[in-house]
Amino acid sequence: MIDLTDESKINDRTLNTAYETGGISVIAWYNETTQELKEIWVNDFWQMLQTDWKLDVALWNISWVEQFWKFWTNLDIDTGSTPEDVWGGWGLYTGFPLWAAETLEIFSDSILDNWVTPNTWARTVTISKLLDENYIEMPDVTVTLNGTTPVSLWAQTYLRCSRAFVNTAWSTWNNVWTLTIRHTTTTTNVFARMPLQKNQTTIMAFTVPAWKQIVVDKIFLSMWRLNWNSWSANINLRIRPLGWVFNAKKDTSITNSSNYVYENNWYLVIDEKSDVTMRVQDVSDNDTFVSAEINWYTMAI
Repeated sequence: MIDLTDESKINDRTLNTAYETGGISVIAWYNETTQELKEIWVNDFWQMLQTDWKLDVALWNISWVEQFWKFWTNLDIDTGSTPEDVWGGWGLYTGFPLWAAETLEIFSDSILDNWVTPNTWARTVTISKLLDENYIEMPDVTVTLNGTTPVSLWAQTYLRCSRAFVNTAWSTWNNVWTLTIRHTTTTTNVFARMPLQKNQTTIMAFTVPAWKQIVVDKIFLSMWRLNWNSWSANINLRIRPLGWVFNAKKDTSITNSSNYVYENNWYLVIDEKSDVTMRVQDVSDNDTFVSAEINWYTMAI
């Protein structure tokens, strides 16, 4: 047991211990982010006591857990176009290549998204959730846009990319048109289509990094039509473990009067290197919108 009254031990960055005091079990560790000692009380089953779990995670008080969420709406699904994934592109998500990693590039559908011309639109973009060929999460990369001319993310190769956001823009404060992130050689491997004026990607698809595990806390699905007529749809949460195929882990049917919420039904655990997507299998009518959101915790394993 480490004496936590010893100032030198409290400042020891290797501190990671469990002890008892007054009949209460305590887990203690040094938080690199806040550079201070953190403690939580647990019961005999290692369940936390006297803490707000979600608040502690949000404030980075628990160093081995990160909160995250994804959301988006597929704005046009027709009876003849299904299955479609919920992302900013068309059809099934194309950012799950099975084999070689390649360099990435980003470009706009408009010449006005650039860093040179004053009084135009998006200037710089940060690309994140980058995984290399071993599914290891890599550092974020920030680039300056050059309109419709592709800009390289340099020599590093990547197998996955599922998030990006605009950092700076001129007086209009938005990307004027769609921003695309794709592999440089195999250009059909499109990882993101950032919709105009959103300033961030909207992809309801992702891959669990190596040495991480995702614990899903909440899923929300809804839909509507332009004419507000009645409709229905069948939607799957599909997960593909490394080397396998996509399996439907949640099969949900919703209508104009019934959304779907998965919450507090225990947790859905997704292993490292697994691909995840929300797939609309079928819709009853054309011009259907489908919205999806997933909240989760990412934990080191």
